[in-house]
Amino acid sequence: MSFVKIFGNFKNIICYTIIVSVVFVSVIYVNGEEKHPDIHAQNGAILIACDTGAVFYEQDADKIAPMASTTKIMSTMLALESKNLDETFVVDSNAIKVEGSSMGLREGDMVTLRDLCYGMMLPSGNDAANAAAVRVSGSIDKFVKKMNSKAKEIGMKNTNFCTPSGLDTADPNEHHSTARDMAVLVKKAMENPDFCDICSQYSKQLCYGNPPYNRTLYNHNKLLNSYEGACGVKTGFTKKAGRCLVSAAQKDGVKLIAVVLKDYADWNDSKALFDYGFSKMSLVNLPNDFSDISLTAVGSQDEKFGVKSDVPPKTSITNDDINKVKITIKTDPFYYAPIKEGSKVGEAVYSIDNNILCKVNLYADKNIE
Repeated sequence: MSFVKIFGNFKNIICYTIIVSVVFVSVIYVNGEEKHPDIHAQNGAILIACDTGAVFYEQDADKIAPMASTTKIMSTMLALESKNLDETFVVDSNAIKVEGSSMGLREGDMVTLRDLCYGMMLPSGNDAANAAAVRVSGSIDKFVKKMNSKAKEIGMKNTNFCTPSGLDTADPNEHHSTARDMAVLVKKAMENPDFCDICSQYSKQLCYGNPPYNRTLYNHNKLLNSYEGACGVKTGFTKKAGRCLVSAAQKDGVKLIAVVLKDYADWNDSKALFDYGFSKMSLVNLPNDFSDISLTAVGSQDEKFGVKSDVPPKTSITNDDINKVKITIKTDPFYYAPIKEGSKVGEAVYSIDNNILCKVNLYADKNIE
């Protein structure tokens, strides 16, 4: 059994009080109309909320194009999902023989998967991506299949991986994605605390080699030092893909993801997207007063009982979407006594346009004998 409650539509339902704290209010207007950022991405751009996936800006977001080393976001995510991240092993000598950017691996070097993740995300090591692929799946081809399987699983609808590194292939259309798909990938990857920690580091000292020795890797992502609140994610460049940047920034609990593909002004355009997104955001305390809900207990003189709930997390939504939030209450038609106070009896699902914001548990508010 379920029913829906809608903010702003309080007839015969519940009147909620919503506490809203506006993060920024400096939306730019020209001649009375809201001005969107001027973005130079030739192969697509998008800006989304990290927690809800809500889209605040898009430009050719579904255009299929090569995405260069931003590919390593997927490779790193899969490596971090593997076991024994800190177990030392010898890199595959053939895997590290690859052109382009490198973390400096040589034949016989001893590393860990965690080292390779830093090597992929900071200096964008193609050697690190290949070495991780062989370590995780046994071969680069098997790892690429794993990449594509994961892409399908998380909802990347227009992506095809051919390499763990993102280097251009003979056919540029073979290895491709879209701005929207890359945003979906980052949203998923940033659910992993290890990924968030690695991609946010401007530099990292590691110990690897043969014999291992200390060395410092530096991040290519200039936003980490030039934009307040920047917290990742990955740069990319090849001749065919152009300059690509997938980035994230956080202010006052609101986290945004920006993607620009083939953009000669990638740094400034990403900053402009973040400024625009933060100007539109509100950090909202979702209501959790369910005092009017009455559930039925069968087999007791006291046939009715109420519910109490967990405190829902704050969520970031646009000012325009505040009145679109719906709460769907899911409970059974009735419950058999005895019922213990605090036992779970259902859940409340918060959503906007079928996009789930969060879920909270509902509990019996008293003992039913």
